[in-house]
Amino acid sequence: MSEIILIGCSKSKAGHAAPAGEFYLGTGFRKALAYSRRAFPDAAIYVLSAHYGLVSIDAVLEPYDLTLNNMPANDRRAWAKKVLAQMAAAGIDPTTDHFTVFAGRRYHENLGLAHATYPLGGLTQGFSLQKLTTLLNQLEK
Repeated sequence: MSEIILIGCSKSKAGHAAPAGEFYLGTGFRKALAYSRRAFPDAAIYVLSAHYGLVSIDAVLEPYDLTLNNMPANDRRAWAKKVLAQMAAAGIDPTTDHFTVFAGRRYHENLGLAHATYPLGGLTQGFSLQKLTTLLNQLEK
């Protein structure tokens, strides 16, 4: 069983092509990435991108403007099917691997992750940022 980190994309993005870890500029994304790199140094880190699906943190992305938050349910299910196919191609098994998910519900609701933790589960954006700050501070102690 592998440890996989899934971080939701952010609305704030670079205006040019860049690796996913640098492309997303949102505070929540940046904090989730920093925490994941420190807390799970051996884990594989991926982004759940509304446009690209599942992307490696090192994958170079081009600018786009899309979110799952206002996407119809059928389109979100189709997006999840694409992500599951990308997981399979990457050797990731949603039924056996363990996932730590830093993404809104619409980004993981149709993935069927059997073993997952959601450190920000159910929190609003403001409370999510507070929780991420707390988690980062705990690592520094």
